[in-house]
Amino acid sequence: MRNCDSEKILSLFKNKRTYYENKIKKIFPDVKIITAKNQGVIIYPAGRKTEALIESLTKNGIKIIAIGDSNSNLWGKKIGQFQIFSPTHLAEKHSNSPIIVSSTEYRKEITDSLKKIGFKTIFHISFLNFIDPNIFPVFPEYHQKFYSLFDPFNQADIIKLNALWGDAESRKSFLKILKFRLSFNDVVLNERKFSNQQYFESKIIFFSKEEVFIDCGAYKGDTIEQFNLITLAKFKKIYAFEPDRSNFDKLCKKCQEISAAKIECQPSGVYSSIGKVNFMETGDAIARIVDNDQSFSVNVISLDDFMKNKEVPTFIKMDIEGAETEAILGAKKIIKKYKPKLAISVYHNAIDLWEIPLLIKNLNNDYKIYLRHYSNEVMDTVCYAV
Repeated sequence: MRNCDSEKILSLFKNKRTYYENKIKKIFPDVKIITAKNQGVIIYPAGRKTEALIESLTKNGIKIIAIGDSNSNLWGKKIGQFQIFSPTHLAEKHSNSPIIVSSTEYRKEITDSLKKIGFKTIFHISFLNFIDPNIFPVFPEYHQKFYSLFDPFNQADIIKLNALWGDAESRKSFLKILKFRLSFNDVVLNERKFSNQQYFESKIIFFSKEEVFIDCGAYKGDTIEQFNLITLAKFKKIYAFEPDRSNFDKLCKKCQEISAAKIECQPSGVYSSIGKVNFMETGDAIARIVDNDQSFSVNVISLDDFMKNKEVPTFIKMDIEGAETEAILGAKKIIKKYKPKLAISVYHNAIDLWEIPLLIKNLNNDYKIYLRHYSNEVMDTVCYAV
């Protein structure tokens, strides 16, 4: 690592936690407007986080006025007891009320549009989660991503990892992500908003006609469809794992369309060992393993066990909502012996950003590791190992 790269990382840790906390708090209105005054809040838009947010706000005695969304197909419908209104209607009736932007992915665009129609007191769920994750839940958690950076052991790992990246772009992305976690300023991450190269960076990963692809967190088959396009349908085998039942049905249908003979779908999660875990089914991309005993139970396997007497894996992708470390430990024999190409999501848990790349390097020191980021938020960070 060049000295200037080291200095940039070290400079982030020279300031105390309170320095960054105060800078973030200056960006937004005082949260006491929501928690201390029972004037009520609006939630906008009516996204997948809305139900959990309604439940938590109600539990904590925070009044909800209404739900808003720009999608006209949702107007007049309800989430629980709360009706969904158009942004224009809300602005006419409640422009002086605080409004919570519950979307993380499009928060800047949404904030700009709300300001244009007259809303003055706008909060982001990312900021509110940072202030109090118990009242304002969101996944992945911004609260953890901020505070994890002030642990001396984490700082040591961050410095260590920065010396191991395979190229300058990885170091640049790493620094930007750290800066974002300390500021919530999405401008620092705005260069690579979206990309159909996610998991398949063409300058990092190269494919042959004999690929054996293991897709952990196959969702509805979107990644497999992209892999099929990139390889021109010339691959040896795909094993697809997806424990969410609704997602799995759609995955099977998609894979039948692509190649029934060369794709095997498994309704299981991928973990460090064979067994069962509690699982939150959502029918979307955030279905995940949870600690709640009331959740649905799913089967999990380890790749080391499952792939015995099967083809040697050449490429493994993992986007499994926080279970990546356990899944890697369940594939350590494969990683040590065969060194398959890896594309691993490293943003679900706060420490994944540095612990997963270091774990991969520890399991097989022959890997070169890279980092790429695909959004202007904390989501969609991928570690590649080749």
